[in-house]
Amino acid sequence: DLAKESSTALWEAIMTVRRGVSSCAADLLHLLAELLAHDCTSFLLCLHEVLGSFSFESIVQKLTDFIEDDSIHVKVSCFCALRLVVGPITKAILDDVSANKSDCNTIHTQSIHDCSRTLCGLLLRLFETYFIPEYICRGDGASHSECQSNDEETSSALSKARDQAWSSTLDSLAPFIQFNGGMGTGGRSREVINGTLNTLTLRYLGISKSVMAPKDGKPKTTQFTRINDTIGIGEMATEITFHSKLASALALSQFHEKMFSKEQTSILSDTIYSILQSPWFSHCEAGCLLHNSIASSTNLDSNKDDSHPFFVKYLPFIISIFEKPPICLLLKENAT
Repeated sequence: DLAKESSTALWEAIMTVRRGVSSCAADLLHLLAELLAHDCTSFLLCLHEVLGSFSFESIVQKLTDFIEDDSIHVKVSCFCALRLVVGPITKAILDDVSANKSDCNTIHTQSIHDCSRTLCGLLLRLFETYFIPEYICRGDGASHSECQSNDEETSSALSKARDQAWSSTLDSLAPFIQFNGGMGTGGRSREVINGTLNTLTLRYLGISKSVMAPKDGKPKTTQFTRINDTIGIGEMATEITFHSKLASALALSQFHEKMFSKEQTSILSDTIYSILQSPWFSHCEAGCLLHNSIASSTNLDSNKDDSHPFFVKYLPFIISIFEKPPICLLLKENAT
Protein backbone atom coordinates (compact mmCIF):
# COMPACT_ATOMS: atom_id res chain seq x y z
CA ASP A 1 0.00 0.00 0.00
CA LEU A 2 0.92 3.68 -0.13
CA ALA A 3 2.36 3.75 3.41
CA LYS A 4 4.77 0.89 2.69
CA GLU A 5 5.78 2.27 -0.69
CA SER A 6 6.54 5.80 0.49
CA SER A 7 7.83 5.37 4.05
CA THR A 8 11.51 4.83 3.34
CA ALA A 9 11.74 7.47 0.60
CA LEU A 10 9.96 10.01 2.80
CA TRP A 11 12.23 9.43 5.78
CA GLU A 12 15.36 9.62 3.62
CA ALA A 13 14.11 12.92 2.20
CA ILE A 14 13.57 14.30 5.72
CA MET A 15 17.03 13.18 6.78
CA THR A 16 18.67 14.98 3.87
CA VAL A 17 16.57 18.14 3.53
CA ARG A 18 18.77 21.22 3.71
CA ARG A 19 18.33 23.93 6.31
CA GLY A 20 16.70 26.99 4.80
CA VAL A 21 14.52 25.12 2.30
CA SER A 22 11.50 25.93 4.43
CA SER A 23 8.63 25.08 2.09
CA CYS A 24 10.11 21.67 1.29
CA ALA A 25 10.80 20.84 4.96
CA ALA A 26 7.33 21.95 6.04
CA ASP A 27 5.67 19.81 3.37
CA LEU A 28 7.76 16.76 4.25
CA LEU A 29 7.01 17.10 7.95
CA HIS A 30 3.30 17.47 7.30
CA LEU A 31 3.34 14.40 5.06
CA LEU A 32 5.23 12.39 7.69
CA ALA A 33 2.74 13.35 10.38
CA GLU A 34 -0.20 12.28 8.24
CA LEU A 35 1.50 9.02 7.28
CA LEU A 36 2.32 8.05 10.85
CA ALA A 37 -1.12 8.98 12.09
CA HIS A 38 -2.60 6.77 9.38
CA ASP A 39 -0.30 3.73 9.61
CA CYS A 40 2.46 3.93 12.19
CA THR A 41 3.23 0.19 12.15
CA SER A 42 3.88 -0.05 8.41
CA PHE A 43 6.16 2.97 8.54
CA LEU A 44 8.28 1.52 11.35
CA LEU A 45 8.46 -1.91 9.73
CA CYS A 46 9.65 -0.38 6.47
CA LEU A 47 12.40 1.55 8.24
CA HIS A 48 13.42 -1.59 10.12
CA GLU A 49 13.61 -3.69 6.96
CA VAL A 50 15.48 -1.14 4.84
CA LEU A 51 17.72 0.59 7.37
CA GLY A 52 18.38 -2.45 9.55
CA SER A 53 18.25 -0.46 12.78
CA PHE A 54 16.41 2.59 13.97
CA SER A 55 14.96 3.89 17.21
CA PHE A 56 12.17 6.02 18.53
CA GLU A 57 14.87 8.35 19.85
CA SER A 58 16.37 8.89 16.41
CA ILE A 59 12.97 9.81 14.96
CA VAL A 60 12.21 12.27 17.76
CA GLN A 61 15.72 13.73 17.62
CA LYS A 62 15.48 14.40 13.90
CA LEU A 63 12.08 16.04 14.27
CA THR A 64 13.15 18.26 17.17
CA ASP A 65 16.08 19.50 15.09
CA PHE A 66 13.51 21.40 13.03
CA ILE A 67 12.52 23.47 16.08
CA GLU A 68 15.69 25.47 15.42
CA ASP A 69 14.66 26.28 11.84
CA ASP A 70 14.23 29.95 10.98
CA SER A 71 10.89 29.36 9.26
CA ILE A 72 7.71 29.67 11.29
CA HIS A 73 5.97 27.22 8.96
CA VAL A 74 8.64 24.59 9.56
CA LYS A 75 8.36 25.02 13.32
CA VAL A 76 4.58 24.66 13.24
CA SER A 77 4.82 21.60 10.98
CA CYS A 78 7.45 20.14 13.31
CA PHE A 79 5.19 20.48 16.34
CA CYS A 80 2.29 19.04 14.36
CA ALA A 81 4.41 16.06 13.36
CA LEU A 82 5.54 15.49 16.94
CA ARG A 83 1.94 15.71 18.17
CA LEU A 84 0.81 13.05 15.73
CA VAL A 85 3.90 10.85 15.98
CA VAL A 86 4.57 10.28 19.68
CA GLY A 87 1.19 8.73 20.47
CA PRO A 88 1.09 5.95 17.85
CA ILE A 89 4.77 5.06 18.23
CA THR A 90 4.58 4.94 22.02
CA LYS A 91 1.44 2.81 21.90
CA ALA A 92 3.12 0.42 19.48
CA ILE A 93 6.12 0.11 21.80
CA LEU A 94 3.94 -0.52 24.85
CA ASP A 95 1.85 -3.10 23.01
CA ASP A 96 4.97 -4.80 21.69
CA VAL A 97 6.62 -5.10 25.10
CA SER A 98 3.40 -6.14 26.85
CA ALA A 99 2.78 -8.91 24.34
CA ASN A 100 6.42 -10.01 24.64
CA LYS A 101 6.52 -10.85 20.96
CA SER A 102 9.29 -13.12 19.73
CA ASP A 103 8.62 -13.37 15.99
CA CYS A 104 10.82 -11.78 13.35
CA ASN A 105 8.40 -8.90 12.82
CA THR A 106 8.91 -7.49 16.30
CA ILE A 107 9.11 -3.76 15.64
CA HIS A 108 10.68 -2.30 18.74
CA THR A 109 13.80 -3.54 20.42
CA GLN A 110 14.37 -0.66 22.83
CA SER A 111 13.22 -1.00 26.40
CA ILE A 112 10.47 0.85 28.20
CA HIS A 113 13.21 2.81 29.92
CA ASP A 114 14.62 4.03 26.60
CA CYS A 115 11.19 5.12 25.40
CA SER A 116 10.34 7.02 28.59
CA ARG A 117 13.78 8.67 28.50
CA THR A 118 13.14 9.83 24.93
CA LEU A 119 9.73 11.27 25.83
CA CYS A 120 11.19 13.07 28.85
CA GLY A 121 13.96 14.50 26.70
CA LEU A 122 11.35 15.80 24.27
CA LEU A 123 9.43 17.44 27.12
CA LEU A 124 12.58 19.19 28.31
CA ARG A 125 13.18 20.49 24.78
CA LEU A 126 9.60 21.70 24.42
CA PHE A 127 9.62 23.33 27.87
CA GLU A 128 12.58 25.47 26.87
CA THR A 129 10.45 27.18 24.21
CA TYR A 130 8.27 28.68 26.94
CA PHE A 131 11.12 31.12 27.58
CA ILE A 132 11.73 32.09 23.94
CA PRO A 133 10.22 35.48 22.97
CA GLU A 134 8.67 34.40 19.64
CA TYR A 135 6.52 31.80 21.46
CA ILE A 136 5.10 34.18 24.03
CA CYS A 137 1.55 35.29 23.31
CA ARG A 138 0.33 38.18 25.44
CA GLY A 139 -3.30 37.93 24.41
CA ASP A 140 -4.16 41.13 26.28
CA GLY A 141 -6.69 42.37 23.75
CA ALA A 142 -4.92 45.72 23.47
CA SER A 143 -4.69 47.52 20.15
CA HIS A 144 -1.37 47.07 18.34
CA SER A 145 0.26 48.24 15.16
CA GLU A 146 0.05 46.01 12.10
CA CYS A 147 3.56 44.74 12.75
CA GLN A 148 2.76 43.97 16.38
CA SER A 149 -0.46 42.22 15.35
CA ASN A 150 1.46 40.02 12.94
CA ASP A 151 3.92 39.17 15.68
CA GLU A 152 1.02 38.25 17.98
CA GLU A 153 -0.48 36.00 15.30
CA THR A 154 2.87 34.30 14.80
CA SER A 155 3.34 33.79 18.54
CA SER A 156 -0.21 32.47 18.85
CA ALA A 157 0.30 29.93 16.05
CA LEU A 158 3.62 28.77 17.47
CA SER A 159 2.44 28.53 21.06
CA LYS A 160 -0.74 26.68 20.06
CA ALA A 161 1.19 24.10 18.00
CA ARG A 162 3.79 23.75 20.77
CA ASP A 163 1.13 23.33 23.46
CA GLN A 164 -0.55 20.58 21.45
CA ALA A 165 2.77 18.75 21.08
CA TRP A 166 3.38 19.20 24.83
CA SER A 167 -0.04 17.73 25.74
CA SER A 168 0.35 14.82 23.32
CA THR A 169 3.77 13.97 24.76
CA LEU A 170 2.41 14.09 28.31
CA ASP A 171 -0.42 11.73 27.34
CA SER A 172 2.11 9.35 25.79
CA LEU A 173 4.38 9.43 28.84
CA ALA A 174 1.66 8.99 31.47
CA PRO A 175 1.33 5.16 31.15
CA PHE A 176 5.03 4.75 31.94
CA ILE A 177 4.66 6.07 35.48
CA GLN A 178 2.95 2.82 36.54
CA PHE A 179 3.90 0.53 33.67
CA ASN A 180 4.44 -3.10 34.56
CA GLY A 181 5.32 -5.09 31.50
CA GLY A 182 7.37 -7.73 33.22
CA MET A 183 10.58 -6.17 31.94
CA GLY A 184 11.87 -4.81 35.22
CA THR A 185 11.87 -1.31 33.74
CA GLY A 186 8.95 0.28 35.56
CA GLY A 187 11.14 1.54 38.38
CA ARG A 188 13.71 2.95 35.98
CA SER A 189 11.03 4.81 34.05
CA ARG A 190 9.72 6.27 37.29
CA GLU A 191 13.23 7.43 38.13
CA VAL A 192 13.54 9.18 34.76
CA ILE A 193 10.16 10.88 35.17
CA ASN A 194 11.02 12.04 38.70
CA GLY A 195 14.31 13.46 37.42
CA THR A 196 12.46 15.26 34.64
CA LEU A 197 10.11 16.89 37.14
CA ASN A 198 13.13 18.11 39.11
CA THR A 199 14.77 19.54 35.99
CA LEU A 200 11.57 21.21 34.79
CA THR A 201 11.00 22.77 38.21
CA LEU A 202 14.54 24.15 38.33
CA ARG A 203 14.20 25.56 34.81
CA TYR A 204 10.90 27.18 35.79
CA LEU A 205 12.78 28.95 38.57
CA GLY A 206 15.52 30.08 36.20
CA ILE A 207 18.09 27.40 37.02
CA SER A 208 19.67 25.17 34.39
CA LYS A 209 20.77 21.68 35.40
CA SER A 210 23.41 19.81 33.41
CA VAL A 211 25.30 16.60 34.09
CA MET A 212 29.03 16.64 33.35
CA ALA A 213 30.48 13.39 32.05
CA PRO A 214 33.18 11.56 34.04
CA LYS A 215 36.66 12.90 33.33
CA ASP A 216 40.17 11.95 34.45
CA GLY A 217 38.85 9.19 36.67
CA LYS A 218 36.45 11.51 38.46
CA PRO A 219 32.73 10.62 38.69
CA LYS A 220 30.11 12.55 36.80
CA THR A 221 29.04 15.80 38.42
CA THR A 222 25.89 17.94 38.28
CA GLN A 223 26.25 21.59 37.42
CA PHE A 224 23.65 24.27 38.14
CA THR A 225 23.63 27.58 36.26
CA ARG A 226 21.49 30.64 36.97
CA ILE A 227 19.56 31.85 33.93
CA ASN A 228 18.30 35.38 33.46
CA ASP A 229 14.66 34.86 32.53
CA THR A 230 14.00 38.53 31.81
CA ILE A 231 12.71 38.61 28.25
CA GLY A 232 12.78 41.73 26.11
CA ILE A 233 13.93 45.24 26.94
CA GLY A 234 12.38 48.42 28.29
CA GLU A 235 8.86 48.65 29.68
CA MET A 236 7.65 45.54 27.85
CA ALA A 237 10.23 43.28 29.47
CA THR A 238 8.31 42.84 32.73
CA GLU A 239 5.03 42.08 30.96
CA ILE A 240 6.53 39.62 28.47
CA THR A 241 8.46 37.86 31.21
CA PHE A 242 5.26 37.54 33.26
CA HIS A 243 3.39 35.92 30.36
CA SER A 244 6.30 33.54 29.89
CA LYS A 245 6.21 32.56 33.55
CA LEU A 246 2.42 32.20 33.45
CA ALA A 247 2.53 29.84 30.44
CA SER A 248 5.40 27.77 31.84
CA ALA A 249 3.60 27.46 35.19
CA LEU A 250 0.59 26.03 33.38
CA ALA A 251 2.80 23.57 31.47
CA LEU A 252 4.52 22.45 34.68
CA SER A 253 1.18 21.99 36.43
CA GLN A 254 -0.01 19.86 33.50
CA PHE A 255 3.05 17.63 33.90
CA HIS A 256 2.26 17.25 37.60
CA GLU A 257 -1.41 16.50 36.92
CA LYS A 258 -0.63 13.79 34.35
CA MET A 259 2.12 12.08 36.35
CA PHE A 260 1.52 12.67 40.05
CA SER A 261 -2.06 13.86 40.65
CA LYS A 262 -3.04 10.60 42.39
CA GLU A 263 -0.14 10.72 44.84
CA GLN A 264 -0.33 12.13 48.33
CA THR A 265 2.93 14.07 48.24
CA SER A 266 4.96 15.86 45.61
CA ILE A 267 8.22 17.76 45.41
CA LEU A 268 6.26 20.62 43.85
CA SER A 269 4.33 21.11 47.07
CA ASP A 270 7.55 21.56 49.04
CA THR A 271 8.96 23.76 46.30
CA ILE A 272 5.98 26.11 46.33
CA TYR A 273 6.10 26.33 50.12
CA SER A 274 9.80 27.25 50.00
CA ILE A 275 9.73 29.84 47.24
CA LEU A 276 6.67 31.59 48.66
CA GLN A 277 8.95 32.50 51.56
CA SER A 278 11.80 33.61 49.29
CA PRO A 279 13.19 37.14 49.76
CA TRP A 280 13.31 37.40 45.95
CA PHE A 281 10.11 38.81 44.44
CA SER A 282 10.47 36.78 41.21
CA HIS A 283 10.56 33.49 43.13
CA CYS A 284 7.58 34.37 45.31
CA GLU A 285 5.62 35.38 42.22
CA ALA A 286 6.61 32.12 40.52
CA GLY A 287 5.30 30.23 43.56
CA CYS A 288 1.96 32.04 43.41
CA LEU A 289 1.55 31.38 39.69
CA LEU A 290 2.42 27.71 40.06
CA HIS A 291 0.03 27.31 43.01
CA ASN A 292 -2.75 28.93 41.01
CA SER A 293 -2.14 26.67 38.00
CA ILE A 294 -2.13 23.49 40.06
CA ALA A 295 -5.12 24.55 42.19
CA SER A 296 -7.12 25.38 39.04
CA SER A 297 -6.60 21.88 37.66
CA THR A 298 -7.15 20.03 40.94
CA ASN A 299 -10.53 18.58 41.87
CA LEU A 300 -11.33 19.96 45.31
CA ASP A 301 -14.32 18.84 47.35
CA SER A 302 -15.55 21.83 49.35
CA ASN A 303 -17.76 19.57 51.47
CA LYS A 304 -14.77 17.83 53.02
CA ASP A 305 -13.12 19.18 56.12
CA ASP A 306 -9.68 17.97 55.10
CA SER A 307 -7.77 19.90 52.48
CA HIS A 308 -6.23 18.30 49.42
CA PRO A 309 -2.94 16.59 50.46
CA PHE A 310 -0.93 18.65 47.98
CA PHE A 311 -1.87 21.95 49.64
CA VAL A 312 -1.92 20.94 53.30
CA LYS A 313 1.65 21.99 54.08
CA TYR A 314 1.65 25.49 52.63
CA LEU A 315 -2.03 26.49 52.50
CA PRO A 316 -1.86 28.24 55.90
CA PHE A 317 1.00 30.34 54.55
CA ILE A 318 -1.02 31.24 51.46
CA ILE A 319 -3.86 32.40 53.69
CA SER A 320 -1.47 34.42 55.88
CA ILE A 321 -0.32 36.39 52.83
CA PHE A 322 -3.73 38.06 52.73
CA GLU A 323 -3.20 39.28 56.29
CA LYS A 324 0.50 40.04 56.15
CA PRO A 325 2.64 40.75 53.08
CA PRO A 326 5.16 38.05 52.10
CA ILE A 327 8.80 38.42 53.05
CA CYS A 328 9.87 39.75 49.65
CA LEU A 329 7.45 42.70 49.86
CA LEU A 330 8.40 43.49 53.44
CA LEU A 331 12.08 43.60 52.48
CA LYS A 332 11.29 45.85 49.53
CA GLU A 333 9.28 48.24 51.69
CA ASN A 334 12.04 48.44 54.31
CA ALA A 335 14.68 48.91 51.62
CA THR A 336 12.93 52.01 50.31
